[in-house]
Amino acid sequence: MSKTVISLIVDFFLLSINLIPVQVSYRVASFIGGVAFCFMATRRRITITNMARLAEGNIELAHELARKSFQSYGVYVVDLIRLLHQSRKIGVRDVRSRVEIPQASVVHDLRRGKGVIAVGLHAGMWDFGPAAACQLLNIPTSAVVDEFENQRLNFLLQKIRHSLGFDLIASKGQALRIYRRLKQNNLVSILVDVPPIIEESVEVQFFGEDILIHDGPARLSILSGAPIIAGLPMRIDRYSDKALLLIEPVSFESTSSMDNDVVSLTQSMMNAIEKLIKNNPSQWHMYRYFWTEDRFDSGGHTNLCQD
Repeated sequence: MSKTVISLIVDFFLLSINLIPVQVSYRVASFIGGVAFCFMATRRRITITNMARLAEGNIELAHELARKSFQSYGVYVVDLIRLLHQSRKIGVRDVRSRVEIPQASVVHDLRRGKGVIAVGLHAGMWDFGPAAACQLLNIPTSAVVDEFENQRLNFLLQKIRHSLGFDLIASKGQALRIYRRLKQNNLVSILVDVPPIIEESVEVQFFGEDILIHDGPARLSILSGAPIIAGLPMRIDRYSDKALLLIEPVSFESTSSMDNDVVSLTQSMMNAIEKLIKNNPSQWHMYRYFWTEDRFDSGGHTNLCQD
Protein backbone atom coordinates (compact mmCIF):
# COMPACT_ATOMS: atom_id res chain seq x y z
CA MET A 1 0.00 0.00 0.00
CA SER A 2 1.35 3.45 -0.94
CA LYS A 3 2.96 5.39 1.91
CA THR A 4 1.15 8.47 0.57
CA VAL A 5 -2.27 6.87 1.08
CA ILE A 6 -1.32 5.60 4.53
CA SER A 7 -0.04 9.04 5.49
CA LEU A 8 -3.27 10.63 4.25
CA ILE A 9 -5.37 8.34 6.45
CA VAL A 10 -3.04 8.73 9.44
CA ASP A 11 -2.88 12.52 9.27
CA PHE A 12 -6.65 12.88 8.86
CA PHE A 13 -7.53 10.69 11.81
CA LEU A 14 -4.78 11.92 14.10
CA LEU A 15 -6.31 15.37 13.77
CA SER A 16 -9.89 14.21 14.26
CA ILE A 17 -9.60 11.12 16.49
CA ASN A 18 -11.56 12.71 19.35
CA LEU A 19 -14.17 14.27 17.09
CA ILE A 20 -15.33 11.35 14.91
CA PRO A 21 -17.15 8.25 16.25
CA VAL A 22 -15.31 5.03 15.49
CA GLN A 23 -17.98 3.73 13.09
CA VAL A 24 -17.84 6.96 11.09
CA SER A 25 -14.03 6.74 11.09
CA TYR A 26 -14.23 3.22 9.67
CA ARG A 27 -16.55 4.30 6.88
CA VAL A 28 -14.40 7.29 5.94
CA ALA A 29 -11.26 5.12 5.93
CA SER A 30 -13.02 2.48 3.84
CA PHE A 31 -13.98 5.19 1.34
CA ILE A 32 -10.37 6.41 1.18
CA GLY A 33 -9.25 2.81 0.61
CA GLY A 34 -11.73 2.52 -2.26
CA VAL A 35 -10.41 5.73 -3.80
CA ALA A 36 -6.84 4.43 -3.46
CA PHE A 37 -7.89 1.26 -5.29
CA CYS A 38 -9.12 3.36 -8.21
CA PHE A 39 -5.98 5.48 -8.53
CA MET A 40 -3.14 3.13 -7.54
CA ALA A 41 -2.94 1.23 -10.81
CA THR A 42 0.13 -0.90 -10.08
CA ARG A 43 -1.00 -1.99 -6.61
CA ARG A 44 -4.50 -2.61 -7.95
CA ARG A 45 -3.15 -4.88 -10.70
CA ILE A 46 -0.92 -6.79 -8.28
CA THR A 47 -3.72 -7.30 -5.76
CA ILE A 48 -6.17 -8.47 -8.43
CA THR A 49 -3.51 -10.92 -9.69
CA ASN A 50 -3.11 -12.32 -6.16
CA MET A 51 -6.85 -12.50 -5.55
CA ALA A 52 -7.40 -14.30 -8.88
CA ARG A 53 -5.64 -17.32 -7.32
CA LEU A 54 -8.09 -17.31 -4.41
CA ALA A 55 -11.03 -16.74 -6.78
CA GLU A 56 -10.05 -19.70 -8.97
CA GLY A 57 -9.45 -17.45 -11.96
CA ASN A 58 -12.72 -15.52 -11.69
CA ILE A 59 -11.42 -12.03 -12.59
CA GLU A 60 -14.65 -10.26 -11.72
CA LEU A 61 -14.61 -11.78 -8.23
CA ALA A 62 -10.86 -11.11 -7.90
CA HIS A 63 -11.47 -7.44 -8.73
CA GLU A 64 -14.15 -7.23 -6.03
CA LEU A 65 -11.95 -8.99 -3.44
CA ALA A 66 -9.05 -6.67 -4.23
CA ARG A 67 -11.22 -3.55 -3.85
CA LYS A 68 -12.55 -4.78 -0.51
CA SER A 69 -8.98 -5.55 0.61
CA PHE A 70 -8.00 -1.90 0.06
CA GLN A 71 -11.07 -0.80 2.01
CA SER A 72 -10.37 -3.30 4.80
CA TYR A 73 -6.81 -2.04 5.08
CA GLY A 74 -8.06 1.51 5.49
CA VAL A 75 -10.30 0.38 8.35
CA TYR A 76 -7.37 -1.38 10.03
CA VAL A 77 -5.24 1.76 9.82
CA VAL A 78 -7.94 3.46 11.93
CA ASP A 79 -7.54 0.71 14.55
CA LEU A 80 -3.80 1.35 14.68
CA ILE A 81 -4.24 5.11 14.94
CA ARG A 82 -6.70 4.74 17.81
CA LEU A 83 -4.27 2.42 19.59
CA LEU A 84 -1.50 4.94 19.10
CA HIS A 85 -3.68 7.71 20.53
CA GLN A 86 -4.73 5.57 23.50
CA SER A 87 -1.16 4.48 24.22
CA ARG A 88 -0.37 8.08 25.19
CA LYS A 89 -2.86 7.84 28.06
CA ILE A 90 -2.53 4.27 29.32
CA GLY A 91 0.03 1.48 29.30
CA VAL A 92 -1.09 -1.82 27.84
CA ARG A 93 -4.33 -1.54 25.88
CA ASP A 94 -6.92 -4.11 27.01
CA VAL A 95 -8.25 -5.91 23.90
CA ARG A 96 -10.00 -8.78 25.67
CA SER A 97 -13.43 -7.45 24.76
CA ARG A 98 -12.44 -7.10 21.11
CA VAL A 99 -11.19 -10.61 20.33
CA GLU A 100 -12.89 -13.97 20.69
CA ILE A 101 -10.99 -17.28 20.49
CA PRO A 102 -13.46 -20.17 20.04
CA GLN A 103 -10.65 -22.77 20.01
CA ALA A 104 -8.57 -21.42 22.86
CA SER A 105 -8.25 -24.89 24.38
CA VAL A 106 -6.39 -26.09 21.27
CA VAL A 107 -3.51 -23.73 21.97
CA HIS A 108 -3.27 -24.73 25.64
CA ASP A 109 -3.42 -28.43 24.72
CA LEU A 110 -0.54 -28.09 22.25
CA ARG A 111 1.64 -25.95 24.51
CA ARG A 112 3.37 -28.53 26.65
CA GLY A 113 6.57 -26.91 27.81
CA LYS A 114 8.01 -26.34 24.34
CA GLY A 115 6.14 -23.22 23.35
CA VAL A 116 3.99 -22.65 20.28
CA ILE A 117 4.71 -21.12 16.88
CA ALA A 118 1.67 -19.25 15.51
CA VAL A 119 1.85 -18.52 11.79
CA GLY A 120 -0.43 -16.21 9.88
CA LEU A 121 -0.82 -13.58 7.17
CA HIS A 122 -1.20 -9.82 7.07
CA ALA A 123 -4.93 -10.40 7.25
CA GLY A 124 -7.83 -9.12 9.30
CA MET A 125 -6.65 -7.34 12.48
CA TRP A 126 -3.29 -9.12 12.49
CA ASP A 127 -1.64 -7.37 15.44
CA PHE A 128 -4.59 -8.38 17.61
CA GLY A 129 -3.60 -12.05 17.24
CA PRO A 130 -0.50 -11.95 19.47
CA ALA A 131 -2.28 -9.45 21.72
CA ALA A 132 -5.09 -11.97 22.26
CA ALA A 133 -2.60 -14.76 22.97
CA CYS A 134 -0.99 -12.58 25.61
CA GLN A 135 -4.13 -11.12 27.20
CA LEU A 136 -6.81 -13.79 26.70
CA LEU A 137 -4.71 -16.96 26.84
CA ASN A 138 -2.23 -15.56 29.40
CA ILE A 139 0.71 -16.86 27.38
CA PRO A 140 3.91 -14.78 27.20
CA THR A 141 4.01 -13.79 23.54
CA SER A 142 6.55 -12.45 21.08
CA ALA A 143 5.89 -11.30 17.52
CA VAL A 144 8.50 -11.46 14.80
CA VAL A 145 8.31 -8.16 12.93
CA ASP A 146 9.96 -6.44 9.98
CA GLU A 147 11.83 -3.21 10.38
CA PHE A 148 11.27 -0.33 7.95
CA GLU A 149 13.77 2.16 6.57
CA ASN A 150 11.51 4.95 7.78
CA GLN A 151 12.55 5.31 11.43
CA ARG A 152 9.48 7.35 12.36
CA LEU A 153 7.21 4.60 11.03
CA ASN A 154 9.25 2.00 12.93
CA PHE A 155 8.92 3.97 16.15
CA LEU A 156 5.15 4.42 15.80
CA LEU A 157 4.52 0.75 14.97
CA GLN A 158 6.68 -0.42 17.86
CA LYS A 159 4.83 1.91 20.21
CA ILE A 160 1.46 0.56 19.02
CA ARG A 161 2.56 -3.06 19.36
CA HIS A 162 4.08 -2.56 22.79
CA SER A 163 0.75 -1.06 23.85
CA LEU A 164 -0.86 -4.41 23.00
CA GLY A 165 1.34 -6.19 25.53
CA PHE A 166 3.56 -8.47 23.46
CA ASP A 167 7.31 -8.53 22.92
CA LEU A 168 8.89 -7.72 19.55
CA ILE A 169 11.66 -9.67 17.80
CA ALA A 170 13.29 -8.39 14.60
CA SER A 171 12.79 -10.71 11.64
CA LYS A 172 16.48 -10.81 10.64
CA GLY A 173 19.27 -12.55 12.53
CA GLN A 174 17.22 -13.44 15.61
CA ALA A 175 16.70 -17.20 15.23
CA LEU A 176 18.48 -17.97 18.51
CA ARG A 177 16.33 -15.46 20.39
CA ILE A 178 13.17 -17.02 18.94
CA TYR A 179 14.44 -20.48 19.91
CA ARG A 180 15.01 -19.30 23.49
CA ARG A 181 11.50 -17.85 23.68
CA LEU A 182 10.08 -21.21 22.62
CA LYS A 183 12.18 -23.03 25.22
CA GLN A 184 10.64 -20.68 27.81
CA ASN A 185 7.24 -22.10 26.75
CA ASN A 186 6.24 -18.82 25.08
CA LEU A 187 4.17 -18.28 21.97
CA VAL A 188 5.97 -16.79 18.96
CA SER A 189 3.87 -15.19 16.22
CA ILE A 190 5.26 -15.11 12.65
CA LEU A 191 3.58 -13.68 9.54
CA VAL A 192 4.72 -15.78 6.59
CA ASP A 193 3.53 -13.72 3.62
CA VAL A 194 6.66 -11.56 3.46
CA PRO A 195 8.50 -12.74 0.30
CA PRO A 196 11.76 -14.41 1.42
CA ILE A 197 15.09 -14.50 -0.38
CA ILE A 198 15.52 -17.70 -2.38
CA GLU A 199 18.35 -19.05 -0.20
CA GLU A 200 16.11 -19.07 2.89
CA SER A 201 12.96 -20.44 1.30
CA VAL A 202 11.26 -23.64 0.30
CA GLU A 203 8.81 -24.06 -2.55
CA VAL A 204 5.35 -25.31 -1.65
CA GLN A 205 1.85 -24.87 -3.02
CA PHE A 206 -0.82 -22.39 -1.99
CA PHE A 207 -4.22 -22.51 -3.65
CA GLY A 208 -2.77 -25.03 -6.11
CA GLU A 209 0.20 -22.98 -7.35
CA ASP A 210 3.87 -22.62 -6.39
CA ILE A 211 5.05 -20.09 -3.81
CA LEU A 212 8.29 -19.51 -1.91
CA ILE A 213 7.94 -19.46 1.89
CA HIS A 214 10.63 -18.80 4.48
CA ASP A 215 11.90 -22.09 5.92
CA GLY A 216 12.42 -20.58 9.38
CA PRO A 217 9.12 -21.50 11.09
CA ALA A 218 9.39 -25.16 10.07
CA ARG A 219 13.07 -25.45 11.03
CA LEU A 220 12.47 -23.81 14.40
CA SER A 221 9.53 -26.11 15.05
CA ILE A 222 11.54 -29.24 14.24
CA LEU A 223 14.61 -28.15 16.23
CA SER A 224 12.72 -26.92 19.30
CA GLY A 225 9.83 -29.38 19.33
CA ALA A 226 7.34 -26.49 19.40
CA PRO A 227 4.11 -27.26 17.53
CA ILE A 228 2.79 -24.91 14.85
CA ILE A 229 -0.71 -23.48 14.66
CA ALA A 230 -2.17 -21.25 11.97
CA GLY A 231 -4.13 -18.29 13.28
CA LEU A 232 -5.94 -15.36 11.66
CA PRO A 233 -7.80 -12.68 13.69
CA MET A 234 -10.55 -11.86 11.19
CA ARG A 235 -12.80 -8.83 11.60
CA ILE A 236 -16.29 -10.20 12.25
CA ASP A 237 -18.04 -7.57 10.14
CA ARG A 238 -16.97 -4.88 7.69
CA TYR A 239 -17.21 -2.01 10.20
CA SER A 240 -16.90 -3.98 13.44
CA ASP A 241 -14.09 -3.29 15.90
CA LYS A 242 -14.06 -6.94 17.00
CA ALA A 243 -12.21 -9.96 15.66
CA LEU A 244 -12.68 -13.71 15.69
CA LEU A 245 -9.32 -15.45 16.05
CA LEU A 246 -9.54 -18.52 13.81
CA ILE A 247 -7.13 -21.34 14.65
CA GLU A 248 -6.04 -24.42 12.71
CA PRO A 249 -3.49 -26.91 14.17
CA VAL A 250 -0.65 -27.97 11.86
CA SER A 251 0.57 -31.55 11.82
CA PHE A 252 2.96 -33.63 9.72
CA GLU A 253 4.83 -36.93 9.84
CA SER A 254 8.56 -36.58 10.39
CA THR A 255 11.19 -38.60 8.50
CA SER A 256 14.95 -38.97 8.83
CA SER A 257 15.56 -36.07 6.44
CA MET A 258 15.54 -32.52 7.85
CA ASP A 259 15.20 -30.96 4.38
CA ASN A 260 12.23 -33.16 3.48
CA ASP A 261 10.62 -32.49 6.85
CA VAL A 262 10.99 -28.72 6.41
CA VAL A 263 9.22 -28.86 3.05
CA SER A 264 6.50 -31.20 4.36
CA LEU A 265 5.84 -29.12 7.47
CA THR A 266 5.83 -25.86 5.51
CA GLN A 267 3.30 -27.34 3.09
CA SER A 268 1.08 -28.46 5.98
CA MET A 269 1.41 -24.98 7.45
CA MET A 270 0.27 -23.33 4.23
CA ASN A 271 -2.59 -25.83 3.87
CA ALA A 272 -3.85 -24.73 7.28
CA ILE A 273 -3.54 -21.04 6.39
CA GLU A 274 -5.34 -21.64 3.09
CA LYS A 275 -8.23 -23.21 4.96
CA LEU A 276 -8.51 -20.16 7.23
CA ILE A 277 -8.17 -17.37 4.64
CA LYS A 278 -10.92 -18.96 2.55
CA ASN A 279 -13.34 -17.69 5.20
CA ASN A 280 -12.83 -14.11 4.03
CA PRO A 281 -10.09 -13.57 1.43
CA SER A 282 -10.94 -9.87 1.10
CA GLN A 283 -9.29 -9.30 4.50
CA TRP A 284 -5.89 -10.40 3.19
CA HIS A 285 -3.78 -7.27 2.75
CA MET A 286 -1.22 -8.46 0.21
CA TYR A 287 -0.10 -5.74 -2.19
CA ARG A 288 3.03 -7.44 -3.52
CA TYR A 289 3.17 -10.38 -5.89
CA PHE A 290 2.99 -13.55 -3.79
CA TRP A 291 3.09 -16.48 -6.21
CA THR A 292 6.37 -17.55 -7.84
CA GLU A 293 5.04 -17.17 -11.37
CA ASP A 294 4.24 -13.50 -10.69
CA ARG A 295 7.26 -12.61 -8.54
CA PHE A 296 9.84 -13.61 -11.15
CA ASP A 297 10.05 -13.03 -14.89
CA SER A 298 10.93 -15.73 -17.42
CA GLY A 299 14.63 -15.24 -16.70
CA GLY A 300 14.21 -15.78 -12.98
CA HIS A 301 14.66 -12.12 -12.07
CA THR A 302 12.48 -10.39 -9.49
CA ASN A 303 9.54 -8.47 -10.93
CA LEU A 304 10.49 -4.96 -9.79
CA CYS A 305 7.15 -3.29 -10.47
CA GLN A 306 5.87 -4.49 -7.12
CA ASP A 307 8.44 -2.58 -5.06
